[in-house]
Amino acid sequence: MMKGSRYHQQPSAHASPVPTVYKAELVVAELKKRINEANWSEYLPSERKLSADLGVSRPILRDALAILEAENWIARHPNGRPVIHKTKQNKLTHLTP
Repeated sequence: MMKGSRYHQQPSAHASPVPTVYKAELVVAELKKRINEANWSEYLPSERKLSADLGVSRPILRDALAILEAENWIARHPNGRPVIHKTKQNKLTHLTP
């Protein structure tokens, strides 16, 4: 095999050390915590504000919001802020004894 072929490529300096899916799961955990703490009453902040507050890109945030929607924590509507399902507030189970 030739040096420089796709089989011998060096890892990119721009490669993210944390996989995107894992980042989204971290964001999901943080958003659930904030929802549980009642940081927001009915709606989540805008994507732009949330991504800035959490220090993640908007695509990562969108992945996290999709997970929350699939788990029925939020409802998303086109051109609107995500709505928090009231049944999910204060329903987190804590793993501490």
